[in-house]
Amino acid sequence: MPGATPNRAYPYPVPADTTDIPGDIQRLAEAVDADLCDLTANIPLRPAVRLRGTNATVCATLDPLNTGEELSFDIEDFNTGLTYLVSQGTVVNEGFVFRIRPQLAGFYQAVGTVAIPRPTTGTSRNMLAVSILKNSITAVRNSNHLQPSASDGIRTGSARTGIHMNGTTDYLSLKFSSSVAAGGLDAYTVTERTLTLVRMSPTYP
Repeated sequence: MPGATPNRAYPYPVPADTTDIPGDIQRLAEAVDADLCDLTANIPLRPAVRLRGTNATVCATLDPLNTGEELSFDIEDFNTGLTYLVSQGTVVNEGFVFRIRPQLAGFYQAVGTVAIPRPTTGTSRNMLAVSILKNSITAVRNSNHLQPSASDGIRTGSARTGIHMNGTTDYLSLKFSSSVAAGGLDAYTVTERTLTLVRMSPTYP
């Protein structure tokens, strides 16, 4: 009679068993396969969503009044059970705003990406930045001080952070900003962008 492992009950032959190498391997493989299916089926999915924006967007930056442009999204790439609300409009000195309100309280991992193409004008920028904002306050900002060159093509800027959300009024937005060496108003066109939210824990705050 074959033995079984103490933890997962995988079968194995004992010395008194009739030699049956193909059969023993098959029984072990099938036991492992069934066990892994059961284990993975019982792993709960974290509530998460990824939003994507596809239209080219001209982002105006005029410090200190307008510190960049909040980016919109038109596609939901996936959603594993994270309910959210969207608000959009215009705000004085900020221009267009697009805000995501997760409807589950907890601690979130937020990741934003922006496709930054080579500029079509000869204007030299000394800063290109991607920011994630919570309630209009910068939670994280990642900047690059070199604009894409001819050999770069499209560069991807990104920002990520862990952040507590109250599940009702707290909102997140993704912002792009740039600045020209001479100072003053700048307008920079970006293309595809994403914002991914993963609820890592229900703990709040």
